[in-house]
Amino acid sequence: MPACAGQPAIQFFSLPGEVDIRLVHGQHVGPHTFPAHAHRSFALGYVEKGGRLIQSQGQAASILAGEGFILNPLQAHTCRIMGSSGHDYWVISISAARMQRGFIAGGGSGFPRFPRLKISAPGFLHALPAWLENPSGAAFDHLLELLAAEAEAVEAPDPAGGALLAEIFEQLETRQDEKLSLHELAKAAHLSPFYLNRVFRAAAGVPPHTYLLQKRIKSALTVLTETGSIAAAAQSLGFADQSHFTRLFKREVGITPGRYLALHRKKDGRL
Repeated sequence: MPACAGQPAIQFFSLPGEVDIRLVHGQHVGPHTFPAHAHRSFALGYVEKGGRLIQSQGQAASILAGEGFILNPLQAHTCRIMGSSGHDYWVISISAARMQRGFIAGGGSGFPRFPRLKISAPGFLHALPAWLENPSGAAFDHLLELLAAEAEAVEAPDPAGGALLAEIFEQLETRQDEKLSLHELAKAAHLSPFYLNRVFRAAAGVPPHTYLLQKRIKSALTVLTETGSIAAAAQSLGFADQSHFTRLFKREVGITPGRYLALHRKKDGRL
């Protein structure tokens, strides 16, 4: 659904019958700086208008209109919108299994890792906008085959960040509504807080408290959609108060929860 002229909009999509692909479409978003964060899946991005600066692991890439970027799972990064005008973009979350399947179909072997932030494959950049006009799971496999040339083969990582951290990831996933402290997490893993913080950051790209906050904000999208209530989302996910929740939501997502709700209601024909 197109956004009203000049009004920021960020919408989240799933393809029917697909569990490995999720999409985010931002329109007129800016200026804004997204703080350091990491994704559990591959994150494929495309800029339709304006520009985005991405920084990660000593790399910096300016992504302008018509250009794309790719981030590996658990690759910590920051990004900000370039310029003062609206910024339109897509981000596609792709499971590791789906990306590996496309990598092998495109002639690769092993597990794919993308060494560069910016995508340079012209065939892929030509095909991606057309796919975004009419996305489907079947056609997406062909896109991943075109993207395979950008990747190098590495040993497949442990999806939980290593056996040592498997329980910590599980705790953070299932106890999002609690005020978990670093000491509680460390006790569960039989580690010192200092060591846990260091090894978790090495595995996930961000400290445990940052990872937990970002998981809670993502869960808030579902709660907002289901309840239509900012207060309910804040309370159910353990935020101190509604204003605190609103401030953090805007910092992480780019729009306020009220704006997100308005977009959702309009999309569903409730306004």
